[in-house]
Amino acid sequence: MANAFVKNLITYLLLLSIFVTGEGLLGGPFRFYWYYPIYLFFLVYCIVIYHRVDYRVILTMLFLVVFSLVTYRSGFSLVVKQLINVCMSLLVFSFLLIHENRDMEGLFRKYIKLARWIAILGFVQVLMFSFQLGHYFMMAFPFLQSYSVTSRLQSVTQEPSYIAFTFAPIVFVSLHNLFYGGGQFVSKRWGFIFIIAYLLTGSAIAYFGLMIMLIMIYFKYFTYTRLVFAGFAFAAVLVDDTLRGLSVNFFEDQNYLYVNLSTFSFLTNLNVTKAAFIDHPILGNGFGTYEILYDKYTPADMKSYTFYFMNREDGSAMLFRLLAETGIVGLFIFIYFAFRHKCRARMSMPPEALQYWLINSGIFVVVLLALLRNGNYTIHGKMLFFLILYYSWSEYRRVTRQSRETVTTVLVSPSNQL
Repeated sequence: MANAFVKNLITYLLLLSIFVTGEGLLGGPFRFYWYYPIYLFFLVYCIVIYHRVDYRVILTMLFLVVFSLVTYRSGFSLVVKQLINVCMSLLVFSFLLIHENRDMEGLFRKYIKLARWIAILGFVQVLMFSFQLGHYFMMAFPFLQSYSVTSRLQSVTQEPSYIAFTFAPIVFVSLHNLFYGGGQFVSKRWGFIFIIAYLLTGSAIAYFGLMIMLIMIYFKYFTYTRLVFAGFAFAAVLVDDTLRGLSVNFFEDQNYLYVNLSTFSFLTNLNVTKAAFIDHPILGNGFGTYEILYDKYTPADMKSYTFYFMNREDGSAMLFRLLAETGIVGLFIFIYFAFRHKCRARMSMPPEALQYWLINSGIFVVVLLALLRNGNYTIHGKMLFFLILYYSWSEYRRVTRQSRETVTTVLVSPSNQL
């Protein structure tokens, strides 16, 4: 019982780092977050206890190291920093899967269970700020002091859009249950709660995520049609402010001062990425070096702007950051990985295969949202989501293959022959 308690406690602490990031302490080129000691302890614990790691994870890390060291053009310390960051996160979450005996369904349920508390705190936050009692909420969670917390639901995350990422797989499952019936992973009641929480974020990326989910669910068996509709959905959520920014010279006459911060971030990083891509289109400037490009290609007069440093390190979107840092090659590899390991729905799926499809599809939404917003490679458990995308696809193939073999065996058995 004690061992089971400790095992679950470790799992929940690691999963908590998906939702609660905090500001982090700066130390030289690194930023130190509250969960780093837990990560380091967990790595040592797993090496001592489990004595193994998936060879595919090791090969991925080796490829990333070689690719990064061979292709970088400047900022060696930034390359090393990012490699350490990504490799540590990848190792931690690959060990978490081993720690959970590769039980992705069980791990997914624990992630949902923890997300319930995050959602409850989010509703408390919304109510307290709506009734001018927000300062009490901030007193309870002082690590939020440096963030702009309002009546938009963000719970204990840094901003509402982060709920759009961390809740996306759960909301996808909730919507699927609503359309097709059943109570896969989430009850009907909790499904409505998560959907309402998602809407209360007031985040454009959350609304876009909802459209993507609805398209994927409605066109469950029509992959290419779904992608076409996704393109129209993306066009539909471009706000007027962004369109205005695209219609004029964003940097001319300080036009950047007259748009909202989301638009400022998007258009600034769009221009940085375009300039970086023109200079180094094939292999980019180097993994982890985006801040060098940001300072290089941003006009000098903008550097005095109060919000100049917003998204300076992560490019505001993984699409921008990958294209600027790793070029066409790196972006292609990432997109190929994501689409190659997306499970395709079948008209008739065994119950276990359906569960893997739901997990895989929900995380695929996270990947799409990450390409459009939040270019940080590891924050909010991205490495865990990428790993589960792959392993759920692998298990989905195994289950469907066994199902087909069973059907074939039954059909050709002597008792079914004349």
